[in-house]
Amino acid sequence: TLNATATQSVSSVVVSGSAAVAIGGAAGIGVAGSGVWAENKIGVDVGSYIDGDGEGGIAADSITLIAKDGSSIKSLAAAASLAASAGGAAGVSVSIGVSLARNTITTDVEASINNADGSSTDVTDDGINARTGGITIRATENASIKAVSAAASLAGGFAGVAGVSISGA
Repeated sequence: TLNATATQSVSSVVVSGSAAVAIGGAAGIGVAGSGVWAENKIGVDVGSYIDGDGEGGIAADSITLIAKDGSSIKSLAAAASLAASAGGAAGVSVSIGVSLARNTITTDVEASINNADGSSTDVTDDGINARTGGITIRATENASIKAVSAAASLAGGFAGVAGVSISGA
């Protein structure tokens, strides 16, 4: 019996925030920006195998080869930005929030019998022989990614003559 199991895991939380407030007699100008980049990667090879059968073949009561992957990524990326301005004649505010996330799992899972000459129910013959049980070969991939990426932006410009605000997320 050969069992190979991979259970790599990544948990990440990335948060960014920004705020700007400007007050001016003639003009108030407020600029705020916030950005987040989260990248998580898992790459693994999982194998449970027999390679070759040697001079006398392979003989056992039973043969079980199991390979499985349960790798996981949990990711949270968040950015927030706030800008406010006030001025007698002009109030100008610019706010930008950016959140980007990339999560990747690249796993190869293999369970196999390779380079065996053949199979036989007679113990004396060359090949593969499971005398009393069976031959079980199983490869399972159960990787998962749970990700949240969010951005928020707010801008406010207040003035007696011209109030300008630009916001983007």
